Amino acid sequence: MENSIEIIKIDSKDQVTNLPSVFSIYSVFYNGKFITHEILSESKFNKIIKAIKDGKY
Repeated sequence: MENSIEIIKIDSKDQVTNLPSVFSIYSVFYNGKFITHEILSESKFNKIIKAIKDGKY
């Protein structure tokens, strides 16, 4: 299985109203599971990716 990430740019009101989180702009989900809604620095983002790869989510 290839490691990949999907980033979805939200650029319309319709997209925002159909998102699964009220913190839609900064939300991170993995396999449908909510991970965080905080604004991520590069190092925090990398920690989350590492945790995903290590099976913590």
